[in-house]
Amino acid sequence: MSGVYKNVTAIILVGLLLNPLWSAPAQASSDSYLEAFIDRVASTVYSMAWPTATYRSVNLNAITERSNGSLDIAFRLYGISALDNSGLWTDVVLNVKDGAVRDIKWGKNNAIVMPPGATATLVGEFLAELSAELQKANNHFGFYVQNKCSHPVKLAITYKDVNGNMRSTGWWNFEPNTKSHLADAAGKRLATKSADWYFYAESTDKSGLVWKGNYTFSVERQPVSMMHLKDSDGDSDLVMICD
Repeated sequence: MSGVYKNVTAIILVGLLLNPLWSAPAQASSDSYLEAFIDRVASTVYSMAWPTATYRSVNLNAITERSNGSLDIAFRLYGISALDNSGLWTDVVLNVKDGAVRDIKWGKNNAIVMPPGATATLVGEFLAELSAELQKANNHFGFYVQNKCSHPVKLAITYKDVNGNMRSTGWWNFEPNTKSHLADAAGKRLATKSADWYFYAESTDKSGLVWKGNYTFSVERQPVSMMHLKDSDGDSDLVMICD
C-alpha cells in the first residue's frame, strides 16, 4: 500500500514439518488501518457522489502527508449509472487529521450529466459520519496475507472477532506471489480488536511445505496446529516465504 507508514517486521521461523522436507519461514508486520477504513466507507462516499447510482468497487491510489501533518487519502470509486447502466467512476481525496476526516474533494471522473457531489447536502454531518467510521477502523485489526512462496498455499487462522469470540476459520487459497486481505464468504473483511492471532498454512502442490506451531484449534472439525502471532500496530500482515 502506498503511503508514509513504516512497517515493523518480525521474522518467524516455523517448527518441524509433518514430513521430511524443510519448513518455510514466515514474517509478520504491521500495516495501516486506513485501507480498511476506505473499504468501510467506499459505498457511502459513492452514494454521496451519485445517490441514484450503484456502487461496485474501490481502488486505493495513495496516502500522502501534508506539511501541516494531515493525510490525504486518494482513491477511485467505481459504479453503475442509473441513467444508462454504464460505468461511472470518480477520484476522491479525503483529508484526515487528528483522527477525524476534515475535508472531501472530488477529482477526475467520467460523469457526463452530473458531476459527483452535485446534490450533496449536510457535508459537515457526512464528514462526522466518516470520522466515526475512521475511529472504528482505528480500533480494529484486519488480516493481510502475502504469498511470496513459489508454491500455492492454503491458510487457516484463529482469532477473536470484534465481540471477543474466538473463531477458527479457513480455508483461503493463495497462488504464488499473490496477496489479499482475509474476508468471509460474503466479501466482508475479518476484523478483531486483539493483537493476538494464530495461523496454519500448507502448500497445495506436492512440495509438502507446512507453516505450523504448537497451538491446536479445530478447523472444519479437524485439529490444526497453529502458530501464534502478535501485532499491536495495525493490520496484521503475514508474509509467507519458502525460497
